[in-house]
Amino acid sequence: MSREQKIPNYDGPQRFLPGLNHASDTYFQSQDGKEKKRKNPRNPKIQNNDGPLSSFPESNHPSYNNFQIKEGRLAPLDNKERQSEKSKRREYDSTENGEFRNKLPPLGKVPVASNNPGGSGKYPHMTLPDEYSNDPRKNPGKQTQQVHSKKPKSKTIRTGIFLTFEILAMIAAFVLVFFCDEISKVNSCELERALDSIHLDYTPHPCQYHEIKEKLKIPFGFGVGYLVIKGVIFASFAGFKYGWLEKGGQEKKDRWKSPFHIIIAGVSFSFFLTFLLISILVVHENKEQTNVNFDALGSSMLSWLQNRFTSDDLNSGDTISTAWNDFFIQYDCCAVYQVTGTTNDFDRTPWCTTSGSCQATSSQIPKTCCKSVTKDNYQNASSGCHASVNPGTYKQSCLSRMKTLSIVNINESQVNVLFYFLLILMLSQFWQFCLALWDRYHHKKHIIRLGIKSNNHEEHD
Repeated sequence: MSREQKIPNYDGPQRFLPGLNHASDTYFQSQDGKEKKRKNPRNPKIQNNDGPLSSFPESNHPSYNNFQIKEGRLAPLDNKERQSEKSKRREYDSTENGEFRNKLPPLGKVPVASNNPGGSGKYPHMTLPDEYSNDPRKNPGKQTQQVHSKKPKSKTIRTGIFLTFEILAMIAAFVLVFFCDEISKVNSCELERALDSIHLDYTPHPCQYHEIKEKLKIPFGFGVGYLVIKGVIFASFAGFKYGWLEKGGQEKKDRWKSPFHIIIAGVSFSFFLTFLLISILVVHENKEQTNVNFDALGSSMLSWLQNRFTSDDLNSGDTISTAWNDFFIQYDCCAVYQVTGTTNDFDRTPWCTTSGSCQATSSQIPKTCCKSVTKDNYQNASSGCHASVNPGTYKQSCLSRMKTLSIVNINESQVNVLFYFLLILMLSQFWQFCLALWDRYHHKKHIIRLGIKSNNHEEHD
């Protein structure tokens, strides 16, 4: 029997004979099919493990799975061991950094046991060849080989940061929409309701933060739009990533990541500018809020009274005159400025100059200005009040009464909360924009590495 026939199932070319014959000099297969070790091995070099094996079958050779390494020596596999060997090829090699490989290195490239006090990992007695080393000086292509084998920690960190900011922004957008809706539903301030009752259109608006209330439709609309757009983007991303893209493989994922990063960066930057402008608007309107100029308000009320008051009768049919009489009774006041005698704010009204009880000199002030009168008994007011204008019988001025009315319908704390959540949204969009660009940069490096790896493999082939 030739030396080649001593290795069972061997069909390799002659160039593998030296290494295989070394192994056959150490092991042989008995008639009962069991593997036995020779009593007097003809190759003490292999037995003593003082040097590497050489010239073994490559991974694509039919005889590759017919042998195994035991204690640093090449040994043939029986049929059962051959079937189980394929399932053992996928395992973790923790020689240096725990990287994952789908196959162990070809048998011809794994050294036998040697004196390696510096070794570590699963095989501390072995020293890996340069092509399996993590040292870039020995294996420049090592970094590219790990791109698909292990997810970088930096990628996980970037994803975690991005999702954290996204969740925070979604919560802030929801709170922003809620606050905008609540503030827009607040009632008018007391001073505004009083002036509306006499149909006086006073500018600027008497209520504090009124301009913010009027412009809340802008942040409300953008907040709703933000939630909808982000929801669509993440639903599409999840569908692509775990559905269509998952079936398409890594190449399709890499092809779609770049436009996805561009979309995220563009949307984030657009919302950043939008929320920045809205924040500037809120701050500007907050600073513009000043105290009501009651001198200007008094002049407006007096002009309105002198031009439109024609009767002190609630049933006169004149809308403005009826509104003024209701105003005097409801707010317990009289005229605009304080009445001091027969000369007062009513002297220049149509009620005194054209027609009415004042023009007929039966009254100097409206009966509705007298104290303790109501809509039911104002006609029974004493003549000492409306005709003689005796001190203590008529009410205080309406302007002084207006000064006691509240101009607050939106609390300052509500405005501050609105501003803070706009600030959170603005900062979160800025960071998402930066993270999208950062992720795109690393993705481009990833594609370049894959190209280098592909070129290296083509050159090697």
